Amino acid sequence: DLDISFFFNSLDYGYPHHVLIYNVLLPRLEFATFVDPVYGITCVVKVLWKFECLECPDHLVCLLADIYPKALSTKCEPRFCALPFTMALQRHASEETLLKMIEVYPEACCEIDLHGNTTLHVLIKNNTLYKSVIYQICEYMPNAIHMKNTHGETIMGLAEENHVDAEIVRSLKRILSNAPSTDDESESENCHSFE
Repeated sequence: DLDISFFFNSLDYGYPHHVLIYNVLLPRLEFATFVDPVYGITCVVKVLWKFECLECPDHLVCLLADIYPKALSTKCEPRFCALPFTMALQRHASEETLLKMIEVYPEACCEIDLHGNTTLHVLIKNNTLYKSVIYQICEYMPNAIHMKNTHGETIMGLAEENHVDAEIVRSLKRILSNAPSTDDESESENCHSFE
């Protein structure tokens, strides 16, 4: 009988997408629940780490989110402190994958990293610019549009610095004009700050 870590470990060997899904994961759904006992790394996080190396990684992330939703709220050992949603933004996951992750775990939109970056900062810095994802983040964390990170970077400043498309900038300005002011601290209290 195969150990529960089999799927997790299989991600290291470059198996074809259909083999990973149809021969390994779907016959044994419990494989999706494996969490590395030393570092707390879930299968979703491992797929995100290997995003560029895997065939159809977006499909794998969505499938794992459906099978084991708790993985999207699981934080690894402190040096791997980002939630999977932030990692997906950094890896340029597809719009569908990001929206699926928000649907399963909307609180991920409120993550703030060690440098004070909101998920909106991460999205713009990594040029993962989907209007639907921006609107979802701002729906769950309305004051994100006003926040500065520890380097003093604002969302609008980053958008200008990264030469973000004019249509996205207009959307950000519209959100900014309708967002609550930064004086409202109640929203940040609900956010995940990793220290």
